[in-house]
Amino acid sequence: NPEFETDWHDRLLDLGIAALKSGITSVLTIGSGRGEIFGSWKGVGVEQQGHNLGHMKQPNNPIWIKIRQYNSRMLVKLMQELESVPEGSGTMMDNTLIVYTSNNADYQHTSGKTWPVMLLGNYDGAFKTGCFTQLDGKRPINALYTSILRASGVEVDRYNMTEKMAAKFDSGTGPLKEILA
Repeated sequence: NPEFETDWHDRLLDLGIAALKSGITSVLTIGSGRGEIFGSWKGVGVEQQGHNLGHMKQPNNPIWIKIRQYNSRMLVKLMQELESVPEGSGTMMDNTLIVYTSNNADYQHTSGKTWPVMLLGNYDGAFKTGCFTQLDGKRPINALYTSILRASGVEVDRYNMTEKMAAKFDSGTGPLKEILA
């Protein structure tokens, strides 16, 4: 019986990795804060909890450094496990796309237009790799999801956004050409 919420996160990650490696699923969503209003990281030495963490200044904040270090350890574990599984002429990681993102983008209650994201893995060559891409802030995170859907063979022009919403929040349509290989 896990003592801390982070213990649950660790167990869920282990279960997710096992499910991917065994082929039970090809999609895994891991949330280290799970979006709960009273989410907790006491297992890594953070006493504060919940929604108020999102309102704290984050740069150089020791609380956020601990949380991000914990999240990064989870990410590294996932990548190492996928690298250990041979698949085709490479590894499972070569055919995987990990979308690692912040839960709040550029500020609390964001519009989603300036959202830091790391794409990790090769996804069978669908995305540019080994580079940093700075977008202009005129395409919301929905455009990233459109790009992932397109790379997966789904023909869509936008994800989870009506034309009316797109006219207000999205300067373009279709995938983000800047990130596709």
